[in-house]
Amino acid sequence: MAKLQHQPQKSLMTCFVDYSTNDHALADTDYHNLEIPSSTTLNTRKTKDKYVSPQKGIADIINDRIAIIQQASHMSENDASQIATLFSPVFTLNQQAIQIISFLSRYNCDIKSILTQQPAVLGLDAEQCEANIDKVRETVTSQGFDPVKFESLVGELITKNPTILVLPTDSFMSIMLSSVSNYRIEADWILTEIANNTSQSILNHFPTAQTNHDDLKKIIKLFHDINILPHVVLSTAPAIFTLPYHRITKVYHKLISNPLYFQNDDIKKLFEEHGAVILKLDLDFIDGQCKRLSELISYRHDENLVYRMIISSPEYLLPESDTRPRVEFFTSVGFTRENISTLYTKLYRSKTMCRSVEGNLKPVVNCLLAYNDITIKQIMKSPKILSASYRRIKIRTEFLRAKNPQLLINEDLRLLIHCSNKIFTELCRFSDEEIAEYYSLFNYD
Repeated sequence: MAKLQHQPQKSLMTCFVDYSTNDHALADTDYHNLEIPSSTTLNTRKTKDKYVSPQKGIADIINDRIAIIQQASHMSENDASQIATLFSPVFTLNQQAIQIISFLSRYNCDIKSILTQQPAVLGLDAEQCEANIDKVRETVTSQGFDPVKFESLVGELITKNPTILVLPTDSFMSIMLSSVSNYRIEADWILTEIANNTSQSILNHFPTAQTNHDDLKKIIKLFHDINILPHVVLSTAPAIFTLPYHRITKVYHKLISNPLYFQNDDIKKLFEEHGAVILKLDLDFIDGQCKRLSELISYRHDENLVYRMIISSPEYLLPESDTRPRVEFFTSVGFTRENISTLYTKLYRSKTMCRSVEGNLKPVVNCLLAYNDITIKQIMKSPKILSASYRRIKIRTEFLRAKNPQLLINEDLRLLIHCSNKIFTELCRFSDEEIAEYYSLFNYD
């Protein structure tokens, strides 16, 4: 048999393919010996060697990591084990990563949280991170901040904003001071300094460049005087700090006077939890709205009911929640004055009667009353159905009218509207085909 011409050296995989195709030809072929360095060990198991489970090898790597992390950070074994298992065993926990863990530990950072969300932090240079923190410290203290307060907050700053370790210091400070509400840190340490005549350079960034600095300090002082936490207001409605001081005092005096007579705790709740309402208040509208609400529910003989309604849903104080267009609409479709009063007293916690007439209430009510199968009496037995979305009501009522209209007459509307899709299909005893058709309706607008 003639020898094959000498071929260039091929990869092992190519040789395996050729050998399986023509083993006799390969047997007569000249080829170079495969040279393997003496330091290299192939992953072949000799029959006399003791078998070591790959799982045991991985466990050893994890245990070594736990020991290293604990030594670098003094954290608990449980926390260290969670960090040790975040990364594949093929990655080495090198000296640079260990130094970063030690660095984060010194500042009492939440290391587990940082590495879970930003594992790339392990690749940073600890000395450079320390240098950046030093620059931030210098910038903050030069602006009049208490160095002790800063030291107590460094760990929290790093944990919630790891970019402080890599962003240019000036850029970070500018972002932090101009948009404090975007960072989930307590802002009272900044606000306290502002109230104590912090330097002009910080005030120029807080909360906007257009802020009247004198008004800002007065507003913060007023909040402290009436037990409102400025940093809470900052997180829910930062634009309040851009209002003129005289506007804030007008709102405050309106709240504590006739006809509202807000208690201190309720004023605190309004500013801290419903800042958006404060921003949109029309003080001239409030008196008339309170009078109309009182007249509407007068038959209840509960003089505190209007107050409870407003405290629960401050949106009632806004012109967009005016009772007049709502009373007019419900009257036009057949609801009595007593019906409307009942809707207000039963639905005030859900803010249903504050919803837009044209955008919400009208489409929902018209959909329910479009045929003679649903009556106003049924709606009044389950008024919470008016809180449901128009899309849900439309799909369910129209599907039932087509498949089983009797249910709309005999069943509790609340159950039909507010239950889950699974329970709804069970209550209606739909066939498999009807269930599939029902679910398909949610794929279309």
